[in-house]
Amino acid sequence: MNIGLGIAAAVAASACYNGGLVIQAREAREEPLESGLRASLLTSLARRRRWALGTAVTIAGWPLQTAALLLVVTGSTWLARSPAVRELVETVPPAGARSQE
Repeated sequence: MNIGLGIAAAVAASACYNGGLVIQAREAREEPLESGLRASLLTSLARRRRWALGTAVTIAGWPLQTAALLLVVTGSTWLARSPAVRELVETVPPAGARSQE
């Protein structure tokens, strides 16, 4: 169940990151070409509501990504650990038996 929630959180985080980028890109295209790659471009964009909305949407993706990582890593750690434990149990006793011979 945690892995499913983690995947859902990862998809939501990706939607936030990409959605925020699209909003910001559309807003940046409305700026005149003369202001390109100057500090004034950033200050001009920072004053616009849609640019700020894009930033807020992107920032909303951070906790979702954190939740996704926590949920998936917690779930997959258990999945990854069980074969390792099984392998250890299957490998160590035969190796010990061989060393006594």
